[in-house]
Amino acid sequence: MSDVLMNKDVLINKKEEGLTQQAYKQLKSMILSHRLKAGMVFNEAQLQAALGIGRTPVREAVLQLAKEDFLIIHPRRGLEVARISPKRIRDIFQIRSLLEPQILKNGMDKIDRAWLSHMREEFFRYSGSDFNLSDQDTVKLSMLDNEFHMGIVNSIDNHYATELMTGFQDYLTLFRACTTIDIIRFGPSNQEHIAIIDFMLDGDIEGACSNLTDHLARSYEESINIVMHMPI
Repeated sequence: MSDVLMNKDVLINKKEEGLTQQAYKQLKSMILSHRLKAGMVFNEAQLQAALGIGRTPVREAVLQLAKEDFLIIHPRRGLEVARISPKRIRDIFQIRSLLEPQILKNGMDKIDRAWLSHMREEFFRYSGSDFNLSDQDTVKLSMLDNEFHMGIVNSIDNHYATELMTGFQDYLTLFRACTTIDIIRFGPSNQEHIAIIDFMLDGDIEGACSNLTDHLARSYEESINIVMHMPI
């Protein structure tokens, strides 16, 4: 009988873990897509009703998102979607500028050339100065940016590096969602990506790493400038 009860407890725990992950993914998606906007305040009961998921899984999901700095828990007041932080943007790019060029130096020969050529073609499609970007285009470009930089990080097959980069990309996705299209420098950024790829295809490690370092520095300058001028 005790074995039966134990098995039942295991099944219940697994079900709650599955619901927690479901609640986490749905809430994170709502934040990253800007459906839950920065500064918005609500409570767990509202989330439970919106997601159709019980108290415990929603609570666990909230705690995880608070740990990742996407939500702020205000005791007796509710939950708040965190605003974009200049310090967090600085911290992200500081670590990226230290890690990504070194990762590229160590892993460049492991990166598939066919994939690089495909990425170059995709960036080239949006590299002109006379195109008008739709919301769908900006989503596509954000995904391309994430895919390219993640491809570099994944070249060394290091779980911790990949996990760290995923967290960075989630926050930068949120940043882009909070930013108007016309002030993001997609054109110059695409050209920088193409230049990095060209050095990689030529087997020029030093050139690729130098251009990647410059690209990250310019991206940081743009990002921090945008954040500092965001309405409070």
